[in-house]
Amino acid sequence: MTLHVKLLHKTRYDYDKRVVLSPQLIRLRPAPHARTPVLGYSLHVSPDPHFLNWQQDPFGNWQARVVFPEPVRHFEVTVDLTADMAVINPFDFFVAPEAELMPWQYDPQLKAELGPYLTPEPANSVLRGFIESLDLSEPGTIDRLVAINQQIQGAVRYLIRMEPGVQTPSETLNLGSGSCRDSSWLMVQVLRHLGFAARFVSGYLIQLVADQKSLDGPSGAEIDFTDLHAWVEVYVPGAGWLGLDPTSGLFAGEGHIPLSATPSPASAAPITGLVEPCEVTFDHVMEVHRIAETPRVTKPFTEAQWAAIDQVGLQVDADLVSQDVRLTMGGEPTFISLDDPQGDEWNTAAVGPTKERLAYNLARRLAQRLAPQGLLTYGQGKWYPGEPLPRWAWTVYWRRDGQPLWRLPPREVPGKADMQRMAIDGGLFVAHTTDGGEQWVVQQFNPGASALLDVMFFDASNGIAVGTYGAMFSTSDGGVTWIRSENALTDEGFHFNDLTRLGDGTVLVVGEFGTLAISTDAAATWSAVDSPYDSSLFAAAPLGDRGAVIGGLRGNLFVTRDVTSGEWARIDNAAKQSIFGLTPLGDQRYAVAALNGTLQVLDGRTLKQLTLDKAKAGIPPAEPSGPPYVLVLTDDVDRELGAFVRALPLGSGLLTVGDAGVRYWR
Repeated sequence: MTLHVKLLHKTRYDYDKRVVLSPQLIRLRPAPHARTPVLGYSLHVSPDPHFLNWQQDPFGNWQARVVFPEPVRHFEVTVDLTADMAVINPFDFFVAPEAELMPWQYDPQLKAELGPYLTPEPANSVLRGFIESLDLSEPGTIDRLVAINQQIQGAVRYLIRMEPGVQTPSETLNLGSGSCRDSSWLMVQVLRHLGFAARFVSGYLIQLVADQKSLDGPSGAEIDFTDLHAWVEVYVPGAGWLGLDPTSGLFAGEGHIPLSATPSPASAAPITGLVEPCEVTFDHVMEVHRIAETPRVTKPFTEAQWAAIDQVGLQVDADLVSQDVRLTMGGEPTFISLDDPQGDEWNTAAVGPTKERLAYNLARRLAQRLAPQGLLTYGQGKWYPGEPLPRWAWTVYWRRDGQPLWRLPPREVPGKADMQRMAIDGGLFVAHTTDGGEQWVVQQFNPGASALLDVMFFDASNGIAVGTYGAMFSTSDGGVTWIRSENALTDEGFHFNDLTRLGDGTVLVVGEFGTLAISTDAAATWSAVDSPYDSSLFAAAPLGDRGAVIGGLRGNLFVTRDVTSGEWARIDNAAKQSIFGLTPLGDQRYAVAALNGTLQVLDGRTLKQLTLDKAKAGIPPAEPSGPPYVLVLTDDVDRELGAFVRALPLGSGLLTVGDAGVRYWR
């Protein structure tokens, strides 16, 4: 439950002439031991000029010492604070075993430290008689404190007393009445005479109207209000200082915000200081207002609030229907090995000794049955929060008309052993053919702790691979061997996300924290260039000879005619979805693929949103015409509109792969 309140306390003294003030001590800041969370606080003093220094008194309370260098006509103090009125259990503590039952004694060292709080004033016959009349039959320490608190509350009638100072305990007992400070000082003396360490507390009391009226007994405040208040704190071994309010007979709760806790009332006064003789007018304002309040069992939404919530829900439903957004449940088939159903890899662990091998076998069997000439791929799967690297995924793509996407027979797909090593090591493999695709040679590479995210070959022999944690490797033998490249970029340890070749042959790499660098010598050396963005960049595509389009986190999209100029234009993108794919379509047009099924076309400086048209679901015509098709691979093919991670030109039109086969747009 959230219930935040704002308290305003203004105190003002107006003088009939300009007067000299001594240094003023202001004790109106919540004490360090306050249990109620104080979310915001400010203290304003006027007039100017003045000097204000925050200090802590000998008892650890905050106090502001204010010095006025010139005579003044008024003195005003304004306190603004915001408090979280979350319910506090006043009995949320443990008493040390040796102090659970009466009688007990403080440890000698602790007793010495509590000396000022253990020393009572001499008791006259009135106070002694009252103490002797108390019912102290409760053996438990906390029960006895509750009983004392309630008996003092019953013996002293509460009244608002405007006279300054505090009554003596005997005066309060003789009158049978007093203010909160009078009954609190009486209780401090009673507790000290009984051997308890007790201190006087000055603070704010916030009382809010109860959500529901009490069925028996008083219901509390009729309106929300706040005021300065006084109560008592007693030290119990194990529990520490416990607040008791003799005005109400209750333990202190979330409405009690201590400002100053001291051995005597004089050192806990809200404001102390001297002023030269004059006539003075005193005024003060105390207000409390609720500023944030969430519904709860005892105060649920009103009918008007429910109606507004329903209206928003209906609007969301209408938007989902109009944009053809569809939800699925249980879209992922669950597989558990029959041979070892209780193994960690099938219950708690992300990977294991047999999971990838069995997944590959299952994917092959499903492909043979459902898509004999489909495309079987191995790639990045889901990346769960808290896991250092993403998981792997086997994916099968096929066309609903039966036309092949992959013509190589199964024996020419990289072997299971290579796939197993690749899954475990998180590396890459490069497949070569020299006879038109009849035979393939697979080279596999393990980059260690890094996951490789992109690879680029400059010719049949030379290439570069980049990835997480600053991984950058080069090969000069077609991927048979790889060597880590050492340069200024890799020292940062950022993730490199994408490589692209500009029109003049310059290689551009983008990555985390706005990483942007170019190489003009086939990745032998790199030079950082000014980046228009300081967060993650995920994709890049060439524009002309020296220009580029780059995309990144939260839909940020930039374009420039020269990557070395430092002059980038931001493209307005209302989608705000992280961009993972940029594919040139010709005529300075690009397919932009992003999270949550977002697919757009960038035409010059204009973005056009594309939406799935069910009426057009199918395959391209036999004689392609019109703009190029783009195949969009997603990171979750079980969802029709997953997070698009790559867009590949295929022909004419615009295609995407989903759980029902091939989808496309024109």
